[in-house]
Amino acid sequence: MGSTFADAKTEVKQILHTPRKKDSQHGFASGVCSDPMKPQQMITELTAAKVKLREIAAECGFSTPSMVHDLKTGRRTNCSYDQGTKLAGMHRRVMRRVKAAAEAQSA
Repeated sequence: MGSTFADAKTEVKQILHTPRKKDSQHGFASGVCSDPMKPQQMITELTAAKVKLREIAAECGFSTPSMVHDLKTGRRTNCSYDQGTKLAGMHRRVMRRVKAAAEAQSA
């Protein structure tokens, strides 16, 4: 016997309401759309890693570096989904490189 629509609907509800596993860096499982890390925090960490605001703007799809600056200072509190996912990806990539460089330097 095949599954019914009600069974599928129940299964989807269970998946959506299942608590996510914690991740050490961001607080939630990797690959989840709702990254709890705020854009302000990510931009601050990127600029601390010597990434310029114009590089962040160009890679993440912001129209001007001032938009990135406004996110960093808190004048803007959010960005589009596409910009946020690109920003999170850039942050992950840069932080991995920073960590690898620190490990190589200490070894």
